[in-house]
Amino acid sequence: MKIGIFYFSATGNTADLAKVMKSTLESKHNIVEIRKFEEGWFKNYNDFDFFIFGSPKHYEYIPLFFLNWIQDNLSECDKPTDAAIFINGAADLNSGFKKMINILKSKNINVKATKTIKMSNNYFLPPFDKSYKEPLISSCETGEEIARKFAIDINNGKMQLEKANFLLENMCKDVSYFFGKKSNKVAKNFSTSIKCNKCGTCVRNCPENNIFIKDGKIVFGDKCITCARCLNICPMNAILYKGKEIKQYKLKMKEI
Repeated sequence: MKIGIFYFSATGNTADLAKVMKSTLESKHNIVEIRKFEEGWFKNYNDFDFFIFGSPKHYEYIPLFFLNWIQDNLSECDKPTDAAIFINGAADLNSGFKKMINILKSKNINVKATKTIKMSNNYFLPPFDKSYKEPLISSCETGEEIARKFAIDINNGKMQLEKANFLLENMCKDVSYFFGKKSNKVAKNFSTSIKCNKCGTCVRNCPENNIFIKDGKIVFGDKCITCARCLNICPMNAILYKGKEIKQYKLKMKEI
């Protein structure tokens, strides 16, 4: 089976899970190609037998920007193609996949399996400050094992859609949409400290190309998706949020 894995990852957790699935599926003699959000959709999308989509949760739901991107940038497949979706976050709350399932259906992609995976908390902006007592490594290892089993189930054809409470899913979707529509305004809260050496790491790694250097200063534009990659990837921890330094998450950053 030829499988395409497409994912968005801000600080490495989703990328880590996608790579675990890739290696697991390859060990079962599947052909697997993997692409991240910044690289765009597969040009040879009609060549695949199965797709896997991965994303972190924003406010307990698939991020609005990711849903919009899928809606606007995926072409309809020439043949019906099955797929799976996984999302990950600090809570294992099953908040549903209905919106993305419907979007993919319009692209001739039929979702047969979904999975919510708990990973270590990697979003430290107030009011979602990190709990420093959280067992980060063990949480990731547990998440990786779930991803491994999910991939094996896909290989074996054991497809299952997680069931979500209707009211809960709609509440999480509405909250995520509400804050997702306001996320472009969050960048005004970012600034840099005197530790910034203008190395350009944040500029090169912003998934929306929303950071640039102008007149020797780091400037944040108006396309922010509040993924917080810039905050966590800065080698000097020089990016401030509302004038304050934020504790960085580095555990899976190398997976980006």
